[in-house]
Amino acid sequence: MSFSTSTRLRPARLCFRCMRTFVRPSSTAASPSPILSRLREDMKNAMRAKDSARLAVIRSVLNDITNASKTAKPVADDMLLRALLLKRINQSKDAAQQFRDAKREDLAEKEDGSASVMKNYVGEIEEAAGGVVAADELQRVVKETIQSWQDGKPVMGKVMDKITGPGGALDGRMVEKGDLAKAVKEALGN
Repeated sequence: MSFSTSTRLRPARLCFRCMRTFVRPSSTAASPSPILSRLREDMKNAMRAKDSARLAVIRSVLNDITNASKTAKPVADDMLLRALLLKRINQSKDAAQQFRDAKREDLAEKEDGSASVMKNYVGEIEEAAGGVVAADELQRVVKETIQSWQDGKPVMGKVMDKITGPGGALDGRMVEKGDLAKAVKEALGN
């Protein structure tokens, strides 16, 4: 029996399209932030509902998160996500005010709407973390830290690091950095 060239068996080659179904990347790392996962899910829901205003806001926030991941300070947890959202809210408020000054109420309302969408996520982050540290608790912690200071004269930056750093009294809690700086400055008498 003779084989013709068309019926000869060829060596098996791997088809990379087929291989994708067999080789799956395994990752045991969960999403770094439940709110970040929720943002992605809300983006899909906004697409399905054809809510273009909400979709644009969520896409821009996710784009900012992606851009931040390529820098030295990636958005890895809810605290950093909250800071990013607060920054974006302030930018939207400033833009809305500029639009109002230019008598463009339609664009100002659009910016106000995007700020309200982002405020919802900030509220969820704060609620999940147990809220932002109250001013009286902040002052109490600052006074206790300064009173227990042992390394010479307390310096503002080092006091703030000791309070919010690993093992600090407010480690992992939501603290407004401006309020903390103000409380430390008052306690040090600067």
